[in-house]
Amino acid sequence: MAVFVLLVVVIGALVGIGALAFFLAIGSMAKDEKGRARSLENAESILDETFRGDSVTYESTPRTLPFEDVVAGGIARGYTLAGQTENPGNRKVLVLTKVNSERPTA
Repeated sequence: MAVFVLLVVVIGALVGIGALAFFLAIGSMAKDEKGRARSLENAESILDETFRGDSVTYESTPRTLPFEDVVAGGIARGYTLAGQTENPGNRKVLVLTKVNSERPTA
């Protein structure tokens, strides 16, 4: 009987830990969605602030503008994707450089 009670307690604890992890993951995903929506609402101003200078580094996370939107915004502003790295947690670091529109003179 004591083994049965111990087994029930252990299983209950495991279920409780699993449920807690599930709800924490759901909360994190909700925060990611809210952050992404806020970034998308302010996309033009974020992109305008980001693309200043000859070279730009941008970290795309689940709570920021999507990778594709940043690259498209950069292209529209005269930049090209020079490189990128992918980090754990669905994070990408993008490096964009300004395209030189001036033609060299001889």
